[in-house]
Amino acid sequence: MTSGCTDSSLATNKDVNGFWICDEGRYAYHAIDTATRLKSPAQRRGESWQIVSWDDAIRKAAAALKETLEQHGPDAVAVLASPQMTNEELFGTRTLYRDCLKVGNIEFRVPRRGATSSDDFLITADKNPNSRGAEILGLAGKRNRGHPPGMCCGAFDSFTSATTTSRPGTTGK
Repeated sequence: MTSGCTDSSLATNKDVNGFWICDEGRYAYHAIDTATRLKSPAQRRGESWQIVSWDDAIRKAAAALKETLEQHGPDAVAVLASPQMTNEELFGTRTLYRDCLKVGNIEFRVPRRGATSSDDFLITADKNPNSRGAEILGLAGKRNRGHPPGMCCGAFDSFTSATTTSRPGTTGK
């Protein structure tokens, strides 16, 4: 089966699926350049957001994490990993937070953002490339291990509205 694509600039391997790629894989790349994608770190100052340097953002986040761990212990910390991360990044996340800092609240599953298509054979409802890797590495949360990928454990429900608000560092409205 071929797509009929004749663009010779595309890297191809005819031995793997010919030129075939599913429609969602072919056309879903727009999210990478979306206007609402965070491109710079930002810090809330009063009622507004202000862009800060990466060094300042990392230093402040590390200080806040250290203070929280010292004052409240590892159960006061939650980490949201992404099933878009590589296995190496997921392993590093697990090593730092679970193994070194003893944080047990690590999750990678989040609620789906609308209807998804699935044929339960070739096309799955979970469109993330590495949900299975995150699950194998034990990043399925402390409370609800065993839920299917894409189903949130509830540890991050209170953060949902914060992640959907407009912030500087994005090119959105």
